[in-house]
Amino acid sequence: MIRWAGLVLGGLLLLTTGIVSAARGTPSTTPAFIVFVSDRDGNREIYRMWSDGSHLQRLTHQPSYDFDPTYAPDGHSVVFVSLLGGDMELYGLHPNGKRLTALTQRAGNDYAPAFNPRGGSLIYVAEDETQGHQLYEQGPGNTPRRLLALEAVGDKRSPAWSPDGGQLVFTAEAEGRYNLYLAQFGGPALQQITYEGGFSPSWSPDGRWIVFATTQGGVQSLVKLRVEAAPMRSSSLVATRNALNSPSWSPDGRWIIFETDGNLYQMRPNGHDIEPITSNPYHVANQAGPR
Repeated sequence: MIRWAGLVLGGLLLLTTGIVSAARGTPSTTPAFIVFVSDRDGNREIYRMWSDGSHLQRLTHQPSYDFDPTYAPDGHSVVFVSLLGGDMELYGLHPNGKRLTALTQRAGNDYAPAFNPRGGSLIYVAEDETQGHQLYEQGPGNTPRRLLALEAVGDKRSPAWSPDGGQLVFTAEAEGRYNLYLAQFGGPALQQITYEGGFSPSWSPDGRWIVFATTQGGVQSLVKLRVEAAPMRSSSLVATRNALNSPSWSPDGRWIIFETDGNLYQMRPNGHDIEPITSNPYHVANQAGPR
């Protein structure tokens, strides 16, 4: 998934999560930054650049792999996953690449961070040998708590908060298949919203749509699902036998950014006007989306 904040930042995610994350720009003429993962310098590191592909800046300089970047709602920090301590753990970093801080330090892997825009708590996937992949929430300075209300389904991946912080969409396994589920906190029970697969979900800025990736018969597609009204309706935006990863909306809702074949592209929300942002393969694994 791609995330936006202040300026647009994009990044590539490992495992089943997204690749690009972005920071919201203020004036419409201000380029957004994209934060993403690349091994252009021989190791997977976090980078950022403007949404037009210029002003490239490397943010991390670790001997280990770094991935799964996302922006905090206030745009003052980037959270990402690193193998710096052996396991996958969450770290925070100032957007200028300084002030590295460890956010999780536990046995097992923690990955796929996503901020709640209402309150700034962090939700992520925690893996251990007995519980599998489960969702945890952690507020600033607080002990992580497991989201027991979501136990009706199995292993969980790629959480994404709605813009108002009232709903959470994520990928979960049930009966051997991964689909998207929607949790409305303080509302109805957990709801399954796809039945033919779905991963790397990203909300539109107005909260009316979710774009996600799926695979059917060897063909990968980016699909847009309208969630504001019943019945929910979906439409395919682009399909290819090449990998399609980490779709994410721009802060103004006018573009969707995604990664395929090591390059970043943008397209209109109706699937038209597909344009490359980069022209040389970044050799990345995944990305996160807009805010």
